[in-house]
Amino acid sequence: MDSASPHQLGKQYGPVFTVHLGHQKTVVLTGYEAVKEALVGTGQELAGRPPIAIFQLINGGGGVFFSSGPRWRAARQLTVRALHGLGVGRAPVANKVLQELRCLTAQLDSYEGRPFPLALLRWAPSNITFTLLFGQRFDYRDPVFLSLLGLVDEVMVLLGKPSVQDLRLWV
Repeated sequence: MDSASPHQLGKQYGPVFTVHLGHQKTVVLTGYEAVKEALVGTGQELAGRPPIAIFQLINGGGGVFFSSGPRWRAARQLTVRALHGLGVGRAPVANKVLQELRCLTAQLDSYEGRPFPLALLRWAPSNITFTLLFGQRFDYRDPVFLSLLGLVDEVMVLLGKPSVQDLRLWV
């Protein structure tokens, strides 16, 4: 479905219609008024994420990123408390963020205006996360750091791929 298709279908079926994307029933809103009516006042009823089979298997569809409603609120509160316990929002963590920013800008400066690998822009936020988790920052050339980033990349690729389980062809 290209980006013009919903508007064409909206002209044929009206500003609110349903399409099936694989096994997932999806409501499509076209036009300002339909979107406004859906979001203003009824946002909570329409909020949510479709179930993704792999996350259902891993953690029952819970967690901060793949849940919604009361379950999401509870997971978010727990996450915020845990991050606060790690010092997020306090001066020591802010200082670590600034230190990492200095490391990133020094690395960018070393390219002297030449193109640099885009992965470099991921290194600073990843290093801040690793500092919170492991209590130390890694040099950008550290093999352990690069290995951890590689593992994170691998997980993201695996989780981002469409899965046969998500199609549920046998249902």
